[in-house]
Amino acid sequence: MINIDKITKKPLAVQVAGLNPSDDNIEFIGIPATQQVFWMRNGNSLPFECLPLTIFQNCQEQYLNDEIALKELSALPISQDRQVEMYIYHLYGDVDATPDIIDGVLQPSENFRDTPNCSSIQWKSKWITIDGVVMTPRDLTIIDCIKNDLPNKAIAAKLGITPSTLDFHIRNLFKKVNVPTRTALIVKALNQHV
Repeated sequence: MINIDKITKKPLAVQVAGLNPSDDNIEFIGIPATQQVFWMRNGNSLPFECLPLTIFQNCQEQYLNDEIALKELSALPISQDRQVEMYIYHLYGDVDATPDIIDGVLQPSENFRDTPNCSSIQWKSKWITIDGVVMTPRDLTIIDCIKNDLPNKAIAAKLGITPSTLDFHIRNLFKKVNVPTRTALIVKALNQHV
């Protein structure tokens, strides 16, 4: 029997957060070439320096409470305001349908990495997740290597471990994200922007 509902129902269009004129939440938009941030609310896009003061202060407070991010970004020859902007870029740089600030509250970081080995994955406020499970930097390295179709021997060499130890880590990673194969792991990782 043919299921007419499946044929006639159209998938819902996904809309970028903050794009709707009645959407009072905020979506950050990262510019990779400069690591600058724009933000969108009520259908308007503005530069980071035009962020409402209370929202900026919330971002700044979270930045100042992340010792690892603070140590890394404060070493750069830039103002603290620019450090906060770069911090936000690394946490929320991807444009998506989920607002980064809802009712004035910063949401958990996005599955966004500027580069595969982005140092922000070490920050205490940065979480890359699959199905809500936080991936460790080692998990992400393994996933990236599998994405690049590296054999286990090459992945083990890159991590400085034996192939049998790598097999143990891969089995644990499969359990962690509830997948049976390398292919299923990569499909799930790609679907969740890892």
